[in-house]
Amino acid sequence: MKAWMLLPVLLAMALFTSGCVTPPDGNNGAGGNGGSGNADLFSGTGKLILRITDQPIGNAEKVEVTVSLVEVHASEGSDEAGWTPVVLRPKTYDLLSIKDVSEYLGENELEAGRYNQVRLSVDKASVTIGGVAYNLTMPSEKIKISGGFEVHGNRTTTVTLDFDAASSVHSQGNGKYSMKPVIKILASAPEVKTEENGCVKSGGSVKTALCCKSAGDFPDLCRIGGCGCAPDDSHEIRFCDCGKDGCFDGEKCAKRQ
Repeated sequence: MKAWMLLPVLLAMALFTSGCVTPPDGNNGAGGNGGSGNADLFSGTGKLILRITDQPIGNAEKVEVTVSLVEVHASEGSDEAGWTPVVLRPKTYDLLSIKDVSEYLGENELEAGRYNQVRLSVDKASVTIGGVAYNLTMPSEKIKISGGFEVHGNRTTTVTLDFDAASSVHSQGNGKYSMKPVIKILASAPEVKTEENGCVKSGGSVKTALCCKSAGDFPDLCRIGGCGCAPDDSHEIRFCDCGKDGCFDGEKCAKRQ
């Protein structure tokens, strides 16, 4: 299985150089030297799931960010050579719409190993207050998030970027606002996901299965890139459930043969 990376793009945006970043807890096994004693863990490929969440912010109605590129950096790579693109298509996210929950951002194949940074290219950002949208000035269009995590061969690592919008957006007066992101990186230890096991047991592989017994079987992976039960780029689990006699044929639900 090739390595996959899911990037909650929005959250990563919170890591401007002028922002505050809290590295992963060293006890969670996803960063630092966890698992370094077993060389096999860093061979082949593994899956990285990246999610985003947010905390409420004052009177703001929206905090929107348009991200055009998301990359991750291998710990052993040089400054520029170590970057691998994960998300290549521009998309706008409203950070406030995901407060108290987390949202899937994107994924790509990754080599097993240690990673120490996430970098986002932000095209624009804005905050809406009282129905009026204001541009957010940023120190740079390139945002680097420092924090270690590991991707192990044939394992899944979940990384959640916890963005504190309330502490990140600041009024400069005269209708001007800036963003100095505050973010925590929450990383899980690499593991074999039960959703993937269930997908394989239902008769297909994690990448190519076309049938799901129900949406609840694969709450985070009901998609072409995960279990293959929903249209490409869809993370809405309602697209997965074709019923006990149904099967998703790549375009629609059909009667199970």
